[in-house]
Amino acid sequence: MATETLRILADHLGLTLTLVATSEASGFPALLLESGNRHWLWQATSTAAQRLAYDAGIGKTAAPDTLVLPRADLLVAAGVTVDVQWSADGATNWTSVGAPFPKALASGDLMGPSGQDWAAEWTAVAKRAWSIYLTGATRAPVIGGGWYLGPRTLCPTDPVYGRVLGVARPHRGEDLEAGWPAMSEANAELLAAALGRVTPAWPAEGPVETVAGQVIGGRVHYLYHPTGLPFRRSASPAAWLAQVVCLTPDRALTESLAPNLERGPTTVRWRRMV
Repeated sequence: MATETLRILADHLGLTLTLVATSEASGFPALLLESGNRHWLWQATSTAAQRLAYDAGIGKTAAPDTLVLPRADLLVAAGVTVDVQWSADGATNWTSVGAPFPKALASGDLMGPSGQDWAAEWTAVAKRAWSIYLTGATRAPVIGGGWYLGPRTLCPTDPVYGRVLGVARPHRGEDLEAGWPAMSEANAELLAAALGRVTPAWPAEGPVETVAGQVIGGRVHYLYHPTGLPFRRSASPAAWLAQVVCLTPDRALTESLAPNLERGPTTVRWRRMV
């Protein structure tokens, strides 16, 4: 499986675990980080070191390998250094995962197409508790909602990318397409399962209403490519990261894509959030 290919980031720890923060300013609680809305913000109460942590519980583990920080430009402005750490007991001996952490964020780290967000990857290891540790702030740190800490799904074959133009969507942004050639049964099942996780299981997951009033889509997630190949208009910035919803009617239909992916070509469409 190629390492420099499109990632689908959907299995966030916060979907099943409770987030605990060192502090939260009035009107900017840590709960907003789980909102899926990058315009809703968590803010600390001071410049002191801050920990945002998940605990899987006694006898349980999680193995995230990817972090997305929306509105990381606000952390850059505050001079923040970010570390991803794990703990075997959920309370003590917090240990850094290592490269690329600790990371002192700089403006050159921010990724397109928004130019405000940041993502990082590391080698997964199964541990009970995980946290984001923020230090060095010159003012109270702020992070946008819709952050992601979890495992990445690498698309087994890099698709051909494209945009859907000609329709004004001022509230939801442009549509993005990825088309896959024929692939093996195993790869088709892997990709179909990943897409199935981000489409709604009616009525358990709330639908998304488009500007035109059509109800489609599913759980907010991320598409990420470390070399920036998908959809980009220019050579800079290098990496590409976008918050999206999948424009697929329901989970059952999405998971039935596997036979189509085997035969190929198959096109999937997303709506980019703005």
